[in-house]
Amino acid sequence: MFERRAAREYEAGGKEETRTAVDRCESSSDPMERRSRRKCGENGGLPTEERRSPRDDDDDDAALDSSFVRSRFPYFATNPDDIFFESGGGSQVPDAVANAVHAALSHRDRSVVGATCLRRARRAVASLLMGRSSSTPRNEKEENDDDDEDDDRLVMMGSNATSLLDLLARKYCESGVLAPGDEIVVASENHLAHVHPWLRAAETSGCQVKWWTLTDTNETHPDENNNSNTNVSTPSSPSESSLLSELVTDRTRIVAVSHASNILGGIRDIASVCSFVHAATNGYGRVVVDGVAAAPHWLSKSVFLDGTTSPDWYVVSLHKMYGPHLGCLLGKRDAAAELSPATSISTSSSSSSLFS
Repeated sequence: MFERRAAREYEAGGKEETRTAVDRCESSSDPMERRSRRKCGENGGLPTEERRSPRDDDDDDAALDSSFVRSRFPYFATNPDDIFFESGGGSQVPDAVANAVHAALSHRDRSVVGATCLRRARRAVASLLMGRSSSTPRNEKEENDDDDEDDDRLVMMGSNATSLLDLLARKYCESGVLAPGDEIVVASENHLAHVHPWLRAAETSGCQVKWWTLTDTNETHPDENNNSNTNVSTPSSPSESSLLSELVTDRTRIVAVSHASNILGGIRDIASVCSFVHAATNGYGRVVVDGVAAAPHWLSKSVFLDGTTSPDWYVVSLHKMYGPHLGCLLGKRDAAAELSPATSISTSSSSSSLFS
């Protein structure tokens, strides 16, 4: 139901004024993103379809041998003529992943290898998502080093992205970071898994919810039970707007946004969003990004390079990226520290306990 409302917002967009990068989808300077995304036009910041052949870019890397790639996926051994389009619900996994899961289940001994496997898993995810130079320990000291996250980022695993976002929102309430009078901005195109936790957090902590919409249409939005909830706007600080600059104030603590919409395909310029929010809130506002729909297609390490333009929290689903059924939450150390001020988060063990 909520996705249908977002679709109506998409369709209702008329010719609007040109917006800044923070408020619209626009092309990125990252060549990986430019090749992978659909171009976005000036029609309210909504994406316009770009029809092109995968071979249009002469300067792209040579195409992989499709027969070799397909041979690595057991699914295609029994379905040789299929083209699998259901990756949004979970991608097929290559034999290397299936074999690794099988080996882990066949030789499980947590007392001996549990902590080591967890460290290796975090290093591998850091390498995959953030471009860490190496996921393999250089020596025995690094093999046993608890400080296995990459630079200022923590890598936290969970059963899926939905549960990690729910736990994160609850931690913001339990820690006292969210207080009455604070504000949470929620993007209207978000998956419900990135909406309901923040509505509950706002109700628990006494925060105001503001909606960052795709257009300026007067829409209703669901509460945590999917009941319609009409927000009341005030001239000084509207509770609903298509312009993020009209919503963020010095009381904004959370901006919950999707890197890409799983329904509409629109892509947010996350670097611009983060830069604006961090500056407008003097660093007190945290940007929480749902990267589940975006990460399998063109997630680049450039998203995480600059602290001022990178998200405070970024969640992905590994099972939509050829991996096992797991969610992964990347978090800045300082963002995690404010959720558990009495606990050091310089080690992997404490980062995992943050969500226990």
